[in-house]
Amino acid sequence: MVAKTSELKRYKFYNWGTLDHDPIIDQMRTLMQDEHLSYAKLAELTGLSPTTINNWFNRTRTKTHKPTMRPMFSSVMTYTRGLGYDLRIVKPERRVAASTGVVFHRNVAAKANGNHTSV
Repeated sequence: MVAKTSELKRYKFYNWGTLDHDPIIDQMRTLMQDEHLSYAKLAELTGLSPTTINNWFNRTRTKTHKPTMRPMFSSVMTYTRGLGYDLRIVKPERRVAASTGVVFHRNVAAKANGNHTSV
């Protein structure tokens, strides 16, 4: 029997290209570095385990360690709020890049003009 390899599902409007993990992990790591915090201090502030934090940031794969590719949203919020930050949903300053960006752009323009038909 051939073992099935797991592949990361790529979404139409959230595709991070060649990275093997969600870019939010890099943003969380940058927060940690900007605040000059250790894993132990992060764990104390956020209530997350140091192992969880290590699995996000340590990209080394071994037989016993599989790095996190997509952290749970609740964990990301716990992390950011524990550091005194918040996540917000904002309209991007540039058009969302996606394989069907042209269709997406047309749909947004059509809805803005009151025409709700799909392209």
